[in-house]
Amino acid sequence: MIKKNEADVEGLLSSINFEDGALNNIAPFVTKSIKYNDITSETYITTDNMLQNKLGVIPFVGEANISSITEYNKDDILISNIRPYLKKIWFADKEGGCSKDVLVLRSADASKYLPKYIFYMVRRDAFFDYVMEGKKGVKMPRGNKEDIRKYRIPIPPIEEQRRIVSQIEALELEITKARNLIKDAANEKQAILNKYL
Repeated sequence: MIKKNEADVEGLLSSINFEDGALNNIAPFVTKSIKYNDITSETYITTDNMLQNKLGVIPFVGEANISSITEYNKDDILISNIRPYLKKIWFADKEGGCSKDVLVLRSADASKYLPKYIFYMVRRDAFFDYVMEGKKGVKMPRGNKEDIRKYRIPIPPIEEQRRIVSQIEALELEITKARNLIKDAANEKQAILNKYL
């Protein structure tokens, strides 16, 4: 069920056939630096508290030994630029700051380029495969920022972007329900086994 819904999302996105644009023109990198002391530790994002396989983030625990970080706002897209094959990406639901190893993309014009639509376009496996093709380094590969800026995504009219986002969100809800069902079943199974240990 999860695989089918994930395939449905990929299929929906790959079927889009509109004029495309370079990511740098649609959602350029945010470069504004702020001080770590200007945010709370709960709003700090580093590659360590970003989850693999596009599963978002977990709260940061502790204090970061860093002074300058990159600002992010609600609806920005954060992507870990270390070991891109781990597919760490998050759609920000708050504002805060992140380490310099995390790329922050922001819609150049939300009335033309819906932030959530951009997020879904770069959350695809095709994007991470593209980043890995131009990676730098072997042991700890990093995405090439210049290549990432050139990545092209299709841009339909804003009404179509909204329709696509709505369809994907419905599928995402089904995926979340299925994951929770699997988790609950696994916990139930373990509880039964624990009775006999």
